Amino acid sequence: MTGWELLDDQPNPYDDDWRYPFSHFMFYHDGENLTDIKGAVRDIKDPQREINWHHSTLVDTMARAPKGATWFDTASNPNIEDLKKKLPRAGFIGTYTGSMPQYWPAASFNPGDLAMMEIGSDFIHSIAGTDNLQANPQQKTVSGRAIGARFAGGLVALGTPLGNWKRTEEYTATLLAKRVQQFHSPEKMDRILGQEYRMKKMAGMDLKTLRPPQDLYAAYQKIQNIAFDTVIGFQDASSTAREAALNRMMQLMAMGMPIPPQLLLEASDIPYKEEIAAALATQGMGEPNPELAKTMTAMQGQGENGVNKS
Repeated sequence: MTGWELLDDQPNPYDDDWRYPFSHFMFYHDGENLTDIKGAVRDIKDPQREINWHHSTLVDTMARAPKGATWFDTASNPNIEDLKKKLPRAGFIGTYTGSMPQYWPAASFNPGDLAMMEIGSDFIHSIAGTDNLQANPQQKTVSGRAIGARFAGGLVALGTPLGNWKRTEEYTATLLAKRVQQFHSPEKMDRILGQEYRMKKMAGMDLKTLRPPQDLYAAYQKIQNIAFDTVIGFQDASSTAREAALNRMMQLMAMGMPIPPQLLLEASDIPYKEEIAAALATQGMGEPNPELAKTMTAMQGQGENGVNKS
């Protein structure tokens, strides 16, 4: 079924309750009724129609309005056909007899239509909850905490669709794992995964850490009967939120809280995290370098006591 309409009715080709090899995603679904289900654009259709209507009005007005015309006194008996050819030329200079020609300028945009288009655009951002996720270059004096609070409000507005997306990812991962268990024999798994090992061997790579073939085959057999659970995790939606979480952890660590360095590394957003984690596991924490700390502090525009001198 899709959209609560029956599309097909036949024996289930799978040995579980997953009828078809796909999982659904609903942007907003906060209740149990069908009317609670809606997509990302339903609430912003009306302001978008308002924008479209005023834009069409602007285009129609400009199409019907004068394009910039020059009016002549018929008493001066001008050669209209000759003027039609010369007036559009750049740098054209003409003389006149009788009354002075009058210029009728081209029409400009209607300020009312432009204002309504701007209001409609603001409505779209406000209804969708994305206005809090955008920087406002006009507010130069907004504090970092105010910016963080605005971002937090925007993230709350996106909580429902992100939660539904996480649930869809869990459904999809579970579905794929079930299909592997049902349709992939140990021999098929060996053909798929073993090909990678054979390519490494042909390339002359170090294969000392590879498991023996018999152990791999036994592991493939266990996959078909293993009980599993699917867990999907998302990192914070903005670098600002991740950085704030890392700073709070470092402050707690400086206060004496027993926070393992591995957690700090996991909370950070730096490259080569796996390599650093491996070195941390084998070598442990290194001694702090005071000179390097002073250099990094100076590069950030701060003095030794944390005073901003930039």
